[in-house]
Amino acid sequence: MSRFKPPLPDLQITFYNRLHELRESFLIQALLHAVSTLDICQVDKELSLFVPKPALQVTVSWGLRGELLFPIPYLLANQPQLLGYYRLLLGFSQKEFYGTQYGLGPMKSMEEKGSISSRQRDVLPELCKTLCRSSEYLIGGVGKLSTNALHELTLLTLGAQLRGGALNLFGAQATQKVFELIKTIVTPAITESTPRSIELRNAAGRAVAVEFANDPDICIREKLPSGNFRNLVAVEIRVARTIPIFTTV
Repeated sequence: MSRFKPPLPDLQITFYNRLHELRESFLIQALLHAVSTLDICQVDKELSLFVPKPALQVTVSWGLRGELLFPIPYLLANQPQLLGYYRLLLGFSQKEFYGTQYGLGPMKSMEEKGSISSRQRDVLPELCKTLCRSSEYLIGGVGKLSTNALHELTLLTLGAQLRGGALNLFGAQATQKVFELIKTIVTPAITESTPRSIELRNAAGRAVAVEFANDPDICIREKLPSGNFRNLVAVEIRVARTIPIFTTV
């Protein structure tokens, strides 16, 4: 018998499968494929309009096409999901990029749904000018970039996003398992039940509610004669990989 237990790469398997999907959506492979289907003269024309000449010259001196770093309306109008490529390249999570700080929230559906509305299309020039300035800061802060380096930068951002998404999924599954466990225990006393709450009568005949919540994950409260509720138990769930661990406070 070995003294060691093999760690299971479950998250990495999840990442691999998801990565395979995203290559076709908003990683550099998707960008290169999209450009290959477009009128390259129009691409070059818009690059000259939206990217300052010194920044474009630096990019060309690195042996890179300008659209690898700088978004243009023509490209995003034809492939809206590629907004996600530029977000990843610049190092932003979805929450931060589409939050209130930068005013980019209305553009989120381009990345998520791969579609573009007439209102979004109207503001594409302004969006691209703004993000081109961000890319200028990027090239000014690095020594030199290559196609491989661009791919690696997007993957660095994507890795954190995928890990957060996977852990959120595990957390939701763990919360559901704990909720179902509680439901099994109190089944004889249940008076009403929904997918997110349980109402029951305790041994003293008082009404008690067990509810999903955001913080804490599960809340158990007693209904008082006044109609108000008294908090009894708060359940916080922590997930170690796919194993739920819960504590009460």
